[in-house]
Amino acid sequence: MDRKKAFEILGLTETASEKEIYDKYRQLAKKLHPDKNKGSSDATKKFQELSEAYEYLSSPKVPEEPDLFSCYMCPPKTMFCSEKCLKEYQKLQNGGYLHKTCKGCGGFHDNGTQIKCKIILEVFDELKYTEGMLEDFKQLVNRLLKEARKACEEKKNQIQQERKQCAEKLKSLQEKFIKENYDIPDDDELNELISETKKEENWNNFPNLKNLLTQIKSLQTSDSYNEHKAEIRAIEARLKELNPENFKNSIEKELEEKLKSNGLSKKDLSPENQEKFQVAVASNDIEKKQEIEEIIIEVGVKKELNETVTCIKKAITGQSNLTRTQKEELLNKLEKFIFGNAYQKKIYQQQKRKIDNLIIELRKEITNEQEKSEFA
Repeated sequence: MDRKKAFEILGLTETASEKEIYDKYRQLAKKLHPDKNKGSSDATKKFQELSEAYEYLSSPKVPEEPDLFSCYMCPPKTMFCSEKCLKEYQKLQNGGYLHKTCKGCGGFHDNGTQIKCKIILEVFDELKYTEGMLEDFKQLVNRLLKEARKACEEKKNQIQQERKQCAEKLKSLQEKFIKENYDIPDDDELNELISETKKEENWNNFPNLKNLLTQIKSLQTSDSYNEHKAEIRAIEARLKELNPENFKNSIEKELEEKLKSNGLSKKDLSPENQEKFQVAVASNDIEKKQEIEEIIIEVGVKKELNETVTCIKKAITGQSNLTRTQKEELLNKLEKFIFGNAYQKKIYQQQKRKIDNLIIELRKEITNEQEKSEFA
Protein backbone atom coordinates (compact mmCIF):
# COMPACT_ATOMS: atom_id res chain seq x y z
CA MET A 1 0.00 0.00 0.00
CA ASP A 2 1.29 3.49 -0.86
CA ARG A 3 0.77 6.77 1.01
CA LYS A 4 -1.66 8.25 -1.53
CA LYS A 5 -3.96 5.18 -1.49
CA ALA A 6 -3.91 5.08 2.34
CA PHE A 7 -5.16 8.68 2.52
CA GLU A 8 -7.83 7.95 -0.13
CA ILE A 9 -9.18 5.03 1.91
CA LEU A 10 -9.45 7.27 4.98
CA GLY A 11 -10.96 10.08 2.92
CA LEU A 12 -8.29 12.58 3.98
CA THR A 13 -5.76 14.82 2.29
CA GLU A 14 -2.04 14.16 2.64
CA THR A 15 -1.72 17.20 4.90
CA ALA A 16 -3.88 15.61 7.61
CA SER A 17 -2.39 15.54 11.13
CA GLU A 18 -1.87 12.38 13.21
CA LYS A 19 -4.90 13.26 15.34
CA GLU A 20 -7.11 13.75 12.27
CA ILE A 21 -5.94 10.39 10.90
CA TYR A 22 -6.67 8.65 14.21
CA ASP A 23 -10.11 10.29 14.65
CA LYS A 24 -11.12 9.43 11.09
CA TYR A 25 -9.97 5.82 11.55
CA ARG A 26 -12.02 5.45 14.74
CA GLN A 27 -15.08 6.91 13.05
CA LEU A 28 -14.87 4.59 10.03
CA ALA A 29 -13.88 1.55 12.13
CA LYS A 30 -17.07 1.84 14.19
CA LYS A 31 -19.11 2.20 11.01
CA LEU A 32 -17.51 -0.68 9.06
CA HIS A 33 -16.80 -3.11 11.92
CA PRO A 34 -17.88 -6.70 10.97
CA ASP A 35 -19.99 -6.99 14.14
CA LYS A 36 -22.15 -4.13 12.92
CA ASN A 37 -22.31 -5.41 9.33
CA LYS A 38 -22.84 -9.15 9.76
CA GLY A 39 -23.07 -11.01 6.47
CA SER A 40 -21.63 -8.11 4.48
CA SER A 41 -18.43 -9.18 2.74
CA ASP A 42 -18.06 -5.69 1.27
CA ALA A 43 -17.98 -4.10 4.74
CA THR A 44 -15.46 -6.70 5.93
CA LYS A 45 -13.20 -5.96 2.97
CA LYS A 46 -13.42 -2.21 3.56
CA PHE A 47 -12.69 -2.70 7.26
CA GLN A 48 -9.54 -4.70 6.41
CA GLU A 49 -8.41 -2.02 3.94
CA LEU A 50 -9.10 0.65 6.56
CA SER A 51 -6.98 -1.20 9.16
CA GLU A 52 -4.11 -1.64 6.68
CA ALA A 53 -4.26 2.05 5.70
CA TYR A 54 -4.19 3.20 9.32
CA GLU A 55 -1.35 0.81 10.19
CA TYR A 56 0.66 2.13 7.23
CA LEU A 57 0.12 5.80 8.10
CA SER A 58 0.75 5.34 11.83
CA SER A 59 4.01 3.41 11.31
CA PRO A 60 7.29 5.39 11.63
CA LYS A 61 8.79 6.21 8.23
CA VAL A 62 12.44 6.34 7.20
CA PRO A 63 13.23 9.83 5.83
CA GLU A 64 13.06 10.04 2.05
CA GLU A 65 15.91 11.06 -0.22
CA PRO A 66 16.10 14.87 -0.52
CA ASP A 67 15.20 16.71 -3.73
CA LEU A 68 18.31 17.75 -5.58
CA PHE A 69 17.34 21.39 -5.93
CA SER A 70 14.75 23.54 -4.28
CA CYS A 71 12.95 26.56 -5.63
CA TYR A 72 15.27 29.15 -4.13
CA MET A 73 17.21 28.84 -7.41
CA CYS A 74 14.32 30.24 -9.47
CA PRO A 75 14.97 33.58 -11.22
CA PRO A 76 12.68 36.42 -10.05
CA LYS A 77 9.69 37.04 -12.30
CA THR A 78 10.60 40.74 -12.39
CA MET A 79 13.44 39.83 -14.76
CA PHE A 80 10.92 39.19 -17.56
CA CYS A 81 10.42 42.26 -19.71
CA SER A 82 7.06 41.25 -21.16
CA GLU A 83 4.22 38.74 -21.09
CA LYS A 84 5.73 37.14 -24.18
CA CYS A 85 8.99 36.38 -22.35
CA LEU A 86 7.08 34.93 -19.42
CA LYS A 87 5.13 32.61 -21.76
CA GLU A 88 8.35 31.50 -23.45
CA TYR A 89 9.73 30.67 -20.01
CA GLN A 90 6.55 28.75 -19.14
CA LYS A 91 6.99 26.58 -22.25
CA LEU A 92 10.13 25.22 -20.62
CA GLN A 93 8.04 24.24 -17.61
CA ASN A 94 5.88 22.03 -19.84
CA GLY A 95 9.05 20.67 -21.44
CA GLY A 96 10.11 19.10 -18.17
CA TYR A 97 13.05 21.29 -17.24
CA LEU A 98 11.45 22.51 -14.03
CA HIS A 99 12.06 20.80 -10.73
CA LYS A 100 9.16 18.46 -9.88
CA THR A 101 8.32 20.20 -6.60
CA CYS A 102 8.30 23.74 -8.03
CA LYS A 103 4.86 25.34 -7.73
CA GLY A 104 5.18 27.36 -10.93
CA CYS A 105 7.85 29.74 -9.69
CA GLY A 106 10.52 28.20 -11.85
CA GLY A 107 12.80 25.63 -10.17
CA PHE A 108 15.66 24.02 -12.09
CA HIS A 109 16.37 20.42 -13.04
CA ASP A 110 19.67 19.06 -11.75
CA ASN A 111 21.30 18.88 -15.19
CA GLY A 112 23.64 21.88 -15.32
CA THR A 113 24.06 21.81 -19.11
CA GLN A 114 20.29 21.92 -19.69
CA ILE A 115 19.96 24.79 -17.23
CA LYS A 116 22.59 26.93 -18.94
CA CYS A 117 21.63 26.07 -22.53
CA LYS A 118 17.85 26.05 -22.21
CA ILE A 119 17.29 28.73 -19.57
CA ILE A 120 20.06 31.22 -20.27
CA LEU A 121 20.37 30.93 -24.07
CA GLU A 122 16.72 30.29 -25.06
CA VAL A 123 14.85 32.34 -22.46
CA PHE A 124 17.04 35.16 -21.25
CA ASP A 125 18.17 36.16 -24.73
CA GLU A 126 14.78 37.93 -24.92
CA LEU A 127 15.23 39.76 -21.60
CA LYS A 128 16.45 43.33 -21.27
CA TYR A 129 19.99 43.01 -20.01
CA THR A 130 23.51 44.15 -20.65
CA GLU A 131 26.43 41.88 -21.34
CA GLY A 132 27.62 42.46 -17.78
CA MET A 133 24.24 41.41 -16.34
CA LEU A 134 24.27 38.17 -18.35
CA GLU A 135 27.77 37.31 -17.17
CA ASP A 136 26.82 38.05 -13.57
CA PHE A 137 23.75 35.82 -13.90
CA LYS A 138 25.81 32.96 -15.37
CA GLN A 139 28.21 33.18 -12.42
CA LEU A 140 25.28 33.24 -10.00
CA VAL A 141 23.74 30.12 -11.56
CA ASN A 142 27.06 28.26 -11.48
CA ARG A 143 27.64 29.24 -7.86
CA LEU A 144 24.14 28.20 -6.83
CA LEU A 145 24.52 24.90 -8.68
CA LYS A 146 27.78 24.19 -6.89
CA GLU A 147 26.33 25.06 -3.48
CA ALA A 148 23.17 23.05 -4.14
CA ARG A 149 25.12 19.96 -5.21
CA LYS A 150 27.33 20.23 -2.12
CA ALA A 151 24.30 20.66 0.18
CA CYS A 152 22.55 17.76 -1.55
CA GLU A 153 25.57 15.47 -1.11
CA GLU A 154 25.82 16.39 2.57
CA LYS A 155 22.09 15.70 3.03
CA LYS A 156 22.39 12.35 1.28
CA ASN A 157 25.29 11.36 3.53
CA GLN A 158 23.32 12.46 6.58
CA ILE A 159 20.28 10.39 5.58
CA GLN A 160 22.42 7.35 4.77
CA GLN A 161 24.00 7.66 8.22
CA GLU A 162 20.55 8.00 9.83
CA ARG A 163 19.32 4.91 7.97
CA LYS A 164 22.36 2.96 9.08
CA GLN A 165 21.78 4.03 12.69
CA CYS A 166 18.07 3.11 12.41
CA ALA A 167 18.97 -0.33 11.04
CA GLU A 168 21.51 -0.94 13.82
CA LYS A 169 19.03 0.21 16.49
CA LEU A 170 16.28 -1.98 15.02
CA LYS A 171 18.60 -4.99 14.98
CA SER A 172 19.62 -4.32 18.58
CA LEU A 173 15.98 -3.99 19.70
CA GLN A 174 15.03 -7.16 17.82
CA GLU A 175 17.86 -9.13 19.46
CA LYS A 176 16.86 -7.76 22.87
CA PHE A 177 13.20 -8.64 22.27
CA ILE A 178 14.06 -12.19 21.16
CA LYS A 179 16.39 -12.70 24.12
CA GLU A 180 13.75 -11.47 26.60
CA ASN A 181 10.78 -13.33 25.11
CA TYR A 182 12.18 -16.56 23.68
CA ASP A 183 14.26 -19.26 25.32
CA ILE A 184 17.36 -19.11 23.11
CA PRO A 185 20.68 -20.34 24.55
CA ASP A 186 23.51 -17.84 24.86
CA ASP A 187 26.41 -18.50 22.45
CA ASP A 188 28.89 -16.87 24.85
CA GLU A 189 27.97 -19.36 27.57
CA LEU A 190 28.61 -22.25 25.18
CA ASN A 191 32.04 -20.88 24.24
CA GLU A 192 32.98 -20.46 27.91
CA LEU A 193 32.00 -24.05 28.76
CA ILE A 194 34.02 -25.47 25.87
CA SER A 195 37.03 -23.40 26.99
CA GLU A 196 36.64 -24.82 30.52
CA THR A 197 36.84 -28.40 29.23
CA LYS A 198 40.30 -27.72 27.79
CA LYS A 199 41.77 -26.88 31.18
CA GLU A 200 44.00 -29.67 32.52
CA GLU A 201 42.07 -30.10 35.79
CA ASN A 202 38.91 -30.81 33.76
CA TRP A 203 40.31 -32.57 30.69
CA ASN A 204 41.91 -35.31 32.82
CA ASN A 205 39.06 -35.64 35.32
CA PHE A 206 36.07 -37.78 34.28
CA PRO A 207 33.46 -36.30 36.72
CA ASN A 208 34.46 -32.69 35.96
CA LEU A 209 34.48 -33.25 32.21
CA LYS A 210 31.18 -35.17 32.36
CA ASN A 211 29.54 -32.31 34.27
CA LEU A 212 30.74 -29.74 31.73
CA LEU A 213 29.51 -31.89 28.82
CA THR A 214 26.05 -32.12 30.43
CA GLN A 215 25.91 -28.31 30.60
CA ILE A 216 27.08 -28.07 26.98
CA LYS A 217 24.39 -30.52 25.83
CA SER A 218 21.73 -28.39 27.56
CA LEU A 219 22.70 -25.65 25.06
CA GLN A 220 22.30 -27.92 22.03
CA THR A 221 19.67 -25.60 20.51
CA SER A 222 22.17 -22.72 20.44
CA ASP A 223 22.78 -21.30 16.94
CA SER A 224 26.53 -21.85 17.26
CA TYR A 225 26.31 -25.44 18.59
CA ASN A 226 26.89 -26.95 15.13
CA GLU A 227 30.07 -24.90 14.75
CA HIS A 228 31.51 -26.71 17.80
CA LYS A 229 30.41 -30.24 16.85
CA ALA A 230 33.96 -31.45 16.29
CA GLU A 231 35.09 -30.10 19.68
CA ILE A 232 32.09 -31.66 21.45
CA ARG A 233 32.77 -34.99 19.75
CA ALA A 234 36.37 -34.75 21.00
CA ILE A 235 35.10 -34.15 24.57
CA GLU A 236 32.92 -37.28 24.38
CA ALA A 237 35.83 -39.27 22.95
CA ARG A 238 37.96 -38.12 25.88
CA LEU A 239 35.30 -39.28 28.36
CA LYS A 240 35.19 -42.65 26.62
CA GLU A 241 38.97 -42.84 26.86
CA LEU A 242 39.05 -41.90 30.58
CA ASN A 243 36.36 -44.38 31.69
CA PRO A 244 35.02 -46.64 28.87
CA GLU A 245 32.64 -48.64 31.09
CA ASN A 246 31.08 -45.65 32.78
CA PHE A 247 30.72 -43.86 29.44
CA LYS A 248 28.91 -46.83 27.86
CA ASN A 249 26.53 -47.26 30.79
CA SER A 250 25.59 -43.59 30.76
CA ILE A 251 24.51 -43.42 27.08
CA GLU A 252 21.03 -44.87 27.52
CA LYS A 253 20.38 -42.73 30.60
CA GLU A 254 21.44 -39.56 28.74
CA LEU A 255 19.20 -40.35 25.77
CA GLU A 256 16.26 -41.08 28.08
CA GLU A 257 16.83 -37.69 29.74
CA LYS A 258 16.98 -36.08 26.29
CA LEU A 259 13.58 -37.59 25.43
CA LYS A 260 12.09 -36.38 28.70
CA SER A 261 13.45 -32.82 28.40
CA ASN A 262 11.86 -32.57 24.93
CA GLY A 263 8.48 -33.80 26.14
CA LEU A 264 8.81 -37.18 24.43
CA SER A 265 8.88 -40.90 25.11
CA LYS A 266 10.25 -43.67 22.90
CA LYS A 267 6.73 -44.18 21.51
CA ASP A 268 6.88 -40.72 19.93
CA LEU A 269 9.80 -41.83 17.74
CA SER A 270 9.16 -43.54 14.43
CA PRO A 271 10.12 -47.26 14.17
CA GLU A 272 13.20 -46.25 12.18
CA ASN A 273 14.31 -43.75 14.83
CA GLN A 274 13.58 -46.22 17.64
CA GLU A 275 16.00 -48.59 15.94
CA LYS A 276 18.62 -45.80 15.71
CA PHE A 277 18.09 -45.20 19.42
CA GLN A 278 18.84 -48.85 20.25
CA VAL A 279 21.85 -48.94 17.90
CA ALA A 280 23.34 -45.83 19.56
CA VAL A 281 22.96 -47.43 23.01
CA ALA A 282 24.34 -50.83 21.97
CA SER A 283 27.19 -49.67 19.73
CA ASN A 284 28.71 -47.15 22.15
CA ASP A 285 29.35 -45.04 19.01
CA ILE A 286 29.68 -41.28 19.59
CA GLU A 287 28.51 -40.21 16.11
CA LYS A 288 25.41 -42.43 16.29
CA LYS A 289 24.68 -41.01 19.74
CA GLN A 290 24.91 -37.42 18.44
CA GLU A 291 22.69 -38.30 15.46
CA ILE A 292 19.83 -39.66 17.63
CA GLU A 293 20.15 -36.66 19.98
CA GLU A 294 19.47 -34.29 17.08
CA ILE A 295 16.56 -36.45 15.91
CA ILE A 296 15.02 -36.31 19.41
CA ILE A 297 15.22 -32.51 19.48
CA GLU A 298 13.63 -32.18 16.02
CA VAL A 299 10.81 -34.60 16.89
CA GLY A 300 10.20 -32.67 20.13
CA VAL A 301 9.99 -29.34 18.26
CA LYS A 302 7.59 -30.83 15.69
CA LYS A 303 5.38 -32.22 18.43
CA GLU A 304 5.28 -28.86 20.21
CA LEU A 305 4.39 -27.09 16.95
CA ASN A 306 1.64 -29.58 16.08
CA GLU A 307 0.07 -29.22 19.52
CA THR A 308 0.17 -25.42 19.25
CA VAL A 309 -1.34 -25.48 15.74
CA THR A 310 -4.16 -27.76 16.93
CA CYS A 311 -5.01 -25.38 19.81
CA ILE A 312 -5.00 -22.36 17.47
CA LYS A 313 -7.25 -24.07 14.91
CA LYS A 314 -9.75 -24.88 17.63
CA ALA A 315 -9.64 -21.28 18.85
CA ILE A 316 -10.20 -19.88 15.33
CA THR A 317 -13.05 -22.28 14.50
CA GLY A 318 -14.71 -21.68 17.87
CA GLN A 319 -14.24 -25.26 19.10
CA SER A 320 -12.47 -24.00 22.22
CA ASN A 321 -13.53 -21.09 24.41
CA LEU A 322 -10.19 -19.33 25.00
CA THR A 323 -9.74 -15.88 26.52
CA ARG A 324 -7.89 -13.13 24.66
CA THR A 325 -4.90 -13.58 27.01
CA GLN A 326 -4.74 -17.31 26.21
CA LYS A 327 -4.88 -16.53 22.48
CA GLU A 328 -2.05 -14.02 22.86
CA GLU A 329 0.00 -16.68 24.64
CA LEU A 330 -0.63 -19.09 21.76
CA LEU A 331 0.38 -16.40 19.27
CA ASN A 332 3.60 -15.77 21.18
CA LYS A 333 4.27 -19.51 21.25
CA LEU A 334 3.75 -19.79 17.50
CA GLU A 335 5.95 -16.76 16.75
CA LYS A 336 8.70 -18.47 18.75
CA PHE A 337 9.18 -20.80 15.77
CA ILE A 338 10.03 -17.79 13.59
CA PHE A 339 12.50 -16.11 15.96
CA GLY A 340 13.54 -19.09 18.10
CA ASN A 341 16.48 -21.47 18.02
CA ALA A 342 17.94 -23.21 14.96
CA TYR A 343 15.66 -26.28 15.26
CA GLN A 344 12.52 -24.15 15.60
CA LYS A 345 13.48 -22.02 12.60
CA LYS A 346 14.10 -25.18 10.56
CA ILE A 347 10.64 -26.60 11.35
CA TYR A 348 9.09 -23.17 10.66
CA GLN A 349 10.63 -23.10 7.16
CA GLN A 350 9.17 -26.55 6.44
CA GLN A 351 5.63 -25.34 7.30
CA LYS A 352 6.06 -21.61 6.66
CA ARG A 353 2.85 -20.96 4.71
CA LYS A 354 0.63 -22.80 7.19
CA ILE A 355 2.18 -21.05 10.21
CA ASP A 356 2.03 -17.59 8.60
CA ASN A 357 -1.66 -18.03 7.75
CA LEU A 358 -2.45 -19.17 11.30
CA ILE A 359 -0.62 -16.15 12.75
CA ILE A 360 -2.67 -13.80 10.52
CA GLU A 361 -5.95 -15.48 11.51
CA LEU A 362 -5.10 -15.48 15.21
CA ARG A 363 -4.07 -11.82 15.12
CA LYS A 364 -7.42 -10.96 13.52
CA GLU A 365 -9.21 -12.84 16.30
CA ILE A 366 -7.26 -10.94 18.98
CA THR A 367 -7.76 -7.56 17.22
CA ASN A 368 -11.50 -8.14 16.83
CA GLU A 369 -11.87 -9.03 20.51
CA GLN A 370 -9.85 -5.97 21.51
CA GLU A 371 -12.01 -3.68 19.36
CA LYS A 372 -15.20 -5.25 20.72
CA SER A 373 -14.10 -4.42 24.24
CA GLU A 374 -13.20 -0.85 23.20
CA PHE A 375 -16.49 -0.22 21.38
CA ALA A 376 -18.60 -1.83 24.12
